[in-house]
Amino acid sequence: MRRPLRTSASLALTLVGGVLASAPVHAATSPATSPATSPATSPATSPAAPSASSLAPSTLTWHGGKADQQLGQRLNGEVCDLDADGLGDLTAGAAVGYGSPAYADMPSYRRDVSGNQDSYIDLPQWWSHHADSALGGWQCVGDVNADGHDDVVQLPAASARTLGLNLFGATRNSAGRLLDNRVRNYQFPTGSTNLAATAAEAAGDLDGDGRGDLVVSQHTASTGDRAGNGRLWVLAGVESATVPSAVRTVPVSTGAASTDVVAVIDGAAPGDALAQAQQVGDVNGDGLDDLAVASPAAGTVWLVHGRAAGAQARHLDLSALDPADGRVWMRGPAGFGASLALADDVDGDGVEDYLVGAADGLDADGGVAVVFGAAAEQQITVDATAGTVRGTAGSAGYWITAAQRGEGLGYSVAGLGDLDGDGRSDLLIGAPGHDVAGDAALVDAGAAYLLRGRGGEAPLRLSELTSADGDRLDGSRGEGQAAGRPSRFGQQVARVGDVDANGVEDYAVAAPGRSDHASYRQGAVAVALRGELDASLTLAVSRRVGDGGELVGSANAVLSTKDVLDLRANLRLSTRQGVAGEVEFTVDGEPLAGCESVAASITAPHRSFAFCEQGTSLTEYGRHEIGAGHAGEAGRWSAARATTTPVLVVDGTTLSLDAEPAPGDRVTLTAAVSAASSTAAVEAGAVAFALGDQPVTGCEAVAVVDGVATCEIPEADLTQVTAAFSGLTAPSLTDPQREVTVLEPSTATYQEEAVQTSVGLTLSRRSLGYGGAATATVALSPAPTAGTVELLVGQRVVATGRAAGTVRLALPRTMAVGSHRVQARLRAADGTTTASSSAVTLWVVRATVGRPKLRAPRFKVGTRPTLVIRVPRVSNGTQPVGVVKVTVGGRTTKVKLTAKHRGAVTVRLAKRRGPAIAKVRFVPAKAGQVAASPVARVKLRVRR
Repeated sequence: MRRPLRTSASLALTLVGGVLASAPVHAATSPATSPATSPATSPATSPAAPSASSLAPSTLTWHGGKADQQLGQRLNGEVCDLDADGLGDLTAGAAVGYGSPAYADMPSYRRDVSGNQDSYIDLPQWWSHHADSALGGWQCVGDVNADGHDDVVQLPAASARTLGLNLFGATRNSAGRLLDNRVRNYQFPTGSTNLAATAAEAAGDLDGDGRGDLVVSQHTASTGDRAGNGRLWVLAGVESATVPSAVRTVPVSTGAASTDVVAVIDGAAPGDALAQAQQVGDVNGDGLDDLAVASPAAGTVWLVHGRAAGAQARHLDLSALDPADGRVWMRGPAGFGASLALADDVDGDGVEDYLVGAADGLDADGGVAVVFGAAAEQQITVDATAGTVRGTAGSAGYWITAAQRGEGLGYSVAGLGDLDGDGRSDLLIGAPGHDVAGDAALVDAGAAYLLRGRGGEAPLRLSELTSADGDRLDGSRGEGQAAGRPSRFGQQVARVGDVDANGVEDYAVAAPGRSDHASYRQGAVAVALRGELDASLTLAVSRRVGDGGELVGSANAVLSTKDVLDLRANLRLSTRQGVAGEVEFTVDGEPLAGCESVAASITAPHRSFAFCEQGTSLTEYGRHEIGAGHAGEAGRWSAARATTTPVLVVDGTTLSLDAEPAPGDRVTLTAAVSAASSTAAVEAGAVAFALGDQPVTGCEAVAVVDGVATCEIPEADLTQVTAAFSGLTAPSLTDPQREVTVLEPSTATYQEEAVQTSVGLTLSRRSLGYGGAATATVALSPAPTAGTVELLVGQRVVATGRAAGTVRLALPRTMAVGSHRVQARLRAADGTTTASSSAVTLWVVRATVGRPKLRAPRFKVGTRPTLVIRVPRVSNGTQPVGVVKVTVGGRTTKVKLTAKHRGAVTVRLAKRRGPAIAKVRFVPAKAGQVAASPVARVKLRVRR
C-alpha cells in the first residue's frame, strides 16, 4: 500500500556572516487532508545563487508527516539506493505511526498520471507492519542480498521482539514502479525489548561472504551480571540475491548459526547501554570490513574486526575483548559516541576519516570529534575541555565546540563528501537544541551546521563561525505548531546522494517536532537540493467572459478578434516548488508588447504565477501560438519554456465594389476584401460576381490577390451588380480533416453615389434669460426641392418648416433654465432623415426682476401704516407672479401677487406707535426659472 508524502512549507534562505538562516514562507495544509504538493521559496529572502561547489542548497523542500508521527526520527545513515538507478533515494522513518511509519522517495516512483513525467516528490513508497500496528521506525541498511538494491528494516515497537527485513528487487508493476516484498522476519529472544531503538545500520561485510550485514541495537539489555550494559546484534546478509515468494522467520539467539547471526556484542560495564554502530570499512587492513561500536554512557568507541564466518555466531564481550576481535578505539567525554559517521577525506590526505558526536541528549552541550583516518591504528583520546583529539603518536584530528549551551551539537552527524570542490570532504552536524535568535518561540528550534573540511588540530568554535568555516541552517516552526513544542531541526542529518538527478550531491535534515497542527507533532524532513535544478513553465490562456474567464483549450480554441485573453504562467522547479523569476509571454515566438518581462510571484507552495495583466487581443486572423519562456537563474535552475497554446482567430470581412470605365462601353468591377480587425491583407478566397441573380460568366469565382478581385462587364449592366466573398477556412485544431472558418463571407452591391445635403445651424443667441426669444437659422446646401426641416431641442421637435436654402425657426420661450442641445435635420417626403446638422448648445439662465418701488405715507401713532408697493416686470417682459414679503421689526407679512395685480399691491401693516424700517422683497412663483428681486427698504414715519 502506498501513501503520498505530504510536503509542508518551504524555507526562505539567507546567508549572513556564514550563517544560513531559514524561516517559513508558506503555511502547509492540514496533514489530514493535504495532497502531495511542493513548496515555494520566497524571492524576498532567497540567497545569492549557490553553485555546485557551494555548501548552501539551491532550495529546500519539506516532507511532512501526519498526525503525531514525528517523522524524521530516522534518516538513512549513508546514501541509500533502493531502486539501483545510481541515484540516492530519500528514506525517513517516524517514531510512532498508525499504519504509516516509514517513507521512501526514489526516481522510479516519480511519475505523473501519464507515467512519463519525472518529479521530485510525487508517489513515495510506504511501509507498515500491518494496518493497525504502531511501529518503532525503519532504516535503510544497505544491500544485504547482493542484488544491487539497498534494503530496509522495519523496526518494531519498544515492546515487540520481531524485526522485519524488506528486500528490494528489480520487479516492477504495470505503472513502472518497483515492488517491495517483506521476505524475512527476525524473531529475537523472549523478553527482548527496545530493539533497534538507537541503531539499525548497515554493518558492511563483516564476515567476508560478499553480502552486506546489518547491526541492530538492544541498548537496554542486561547480559551476565551487568545491568543495562547493552547489546548489539550483527545479522548476516541474506544468502539469496532473488526475492523469494514467501516470508521466512529467523530465530535470533547468541547460539544462532552464522548464516543468520554474524556476531553478538555485549557492553563492557553496567549502565554502558551499548547503543551505536557504524561500518568503517577495512581499518586494520586484513581484507575484511570492520565495525565501530559505541557507548555514549561510557564515552567510548570500540573497533570490532571483521572475521570469516564460523559455524556459529561470534560472541564478543567488550569487557574482555581479544585483540584479534578488536580493541578500544576512542575515548572521550560523557556522551561521546552518541553518533558515528564515515566522513570521507576531511583533511585531504587521501585516507577515510570519521566523525564522532558527543551529545548524550537533545539538550546537552555536545561536541564533535573529527578523527583523521591516518591515525586509525592508534587509540584516540578526545579532551573536550582542552579541545584536542590526540592519538598515541600525536594529533589525530580536531574538536568542534558548540555555539550555545544545551544545543545538542553532534546528536547526529554525517559526512557529505567534497561539496565545494576543494579536495576535502565537508560535514553536516545536527544541533537539535539550538535556540534560534530573535524569537522566544524558537527555543530548541534546532540547527544544522554545514562545515568545510580542513586539516590541523586547532578546535573549531562554532560560536565564532565564519563563512570560511561553513554555514548554519536554522530551524523554524510550522504555522500551527503549539507553543512549547520545539521543532528539533537537526535531530537527524543524512547524506542522501543525488536525489534529484542533477549531478550534484544533496543532503537532508530532520525536524521531528516541527508541525503545522497544534495538536500533533507531525515531524518533517527538509531535503537540501544543490546545484542547478530543472525548471518548468506551464501556461494557462483564458478568454474573458464578464467578470470571469473561460480556459482556452483545444476544444474551444476558436476566438474572435474582439476576445480579450488573460495569460498566466506558473514557474516551478522539478520539485514542484514555485520559484520567483521573470517570465516573457510571446505570440508566434515574438515578445508580447507590455508583457515581455513579468515577475512571477509565489502565491502558494506549488504556485508562482506571472500574469499578463493587461490582457491581449489577437487582431490578426488565422492560427497563432501563444507561449511563455523563462531564462533561468545560473547555478540555481534552468531556463524553461511552456508548451505553446494554439488558437484560431476568426475575423469578419468588409467588401467594397467600385466600377471604372473600360474600352468598348464596358466597365471594370473591382471588389476589395479587407478583414474587419486584422491589418494583414487577404491573400486567399474568391469573389463571385453576379448580375441580379445570374452569375457573371467567367467571374463565378475570381481569386483574391492582395485583397482584390476584378471582373469586366457591359456598362449597361452596372446598376444590378453584386459581389460575394467566399470567406476563408483553416484546418481545425482538434480534427485536421474538419475546416473552421477564420474569415467570414461578405457581400457588396454597386450603387451610384448619392448627393448628400449638408445642414448648417446658427442661433441668434447662445444664451438667453428664461422666457426670452431666440431664432434658429438653418442653411441647406445644396437647397433641396422637397422635404421638411425640423428643429429639435434634445430629442423633442419644437419647430418645423418647409425645406429651402435657408429656413428660420423660432425657439420656444418655455425652455427651462440650463443647457439645451439644439439640432436641425432634413426629412425626406417618406419621413426618413437624410441629413442632420451638428448640435449647438443653448444656455437658458434665470430671468430677473428689478428692485420693488415703495411709498409709505405717514401714519398716526397707534394706527396701521400703509405701504404701496410696485414690482417691476420680469426681464422677459411678463408680469411678476409670486409673493411679496414685507418685514418690519422682525415680523414678516406675505402678500400674494398675481398677473392681475400688474405688479402693484398695497399692504396695511400692524398698528405701530413709532417709526420703523420696512424691508420688501419679491419672491417669484417659479423660483427655478426667475430670480428673486433685490431687497427694497423704506422708513415708516409717524405723523405729528
